[in-house]
Amino acid sequence: MKKLLLIIPFLFFGCDTPQEKNRKEIIKIKDSMVKKNELENLKLRVKKVEDIVYNKTKNKELHNLKKEEKCYDYIVINPTTLITINKAKIYSKPEKNSSVITEWDKCISFTSYKEKNGFIKVTGYFIDGKWTPNRKEWWIKKSNVKIKRKK
Repeated sequence: MKKLLLIIPFLFFGCDTPQEKNRKEIIKIKDSMVKKNELENLKLRVKKVEDIVYNKTKNKELHNLKKEEKCYDYIVINPTTLITINKAKIYSKPEKNSSVITEWDKCISFTSYKEKNGFIKVTGYFIDGKWTPNRKEWWIKKSNVKIKRKK
């Protein structure tokens, strides 16, 4: 009877027994652990999505960069007077396997403002000290020339 009298006030006033308090705390801890696990899983998923988006963006940027490289035909350099440092071949294109148009001797001066793939375009040359523009597609290997002066 005494036990019953002790329990009745708890029922009326809504107070929890020590066992009930422990049970509620255990439930709270479990819920917080579940929420933490869900949060960690969510963070992992977000990171994966961020990585995928970053990689796709990076790949697009690289792809666009490659497209841009293809769009530019040559690199514009400062207008420069160059001179051949040894016997040099003149090519039709700035490529290793292109056809040879002619061959120049050592100490031939010419001008350029374009460069591509290790080749320099001949935009003009000197005949008897007089500059003549070159309207043809002539390219010379960069390794065969040195800068005489910049304009």
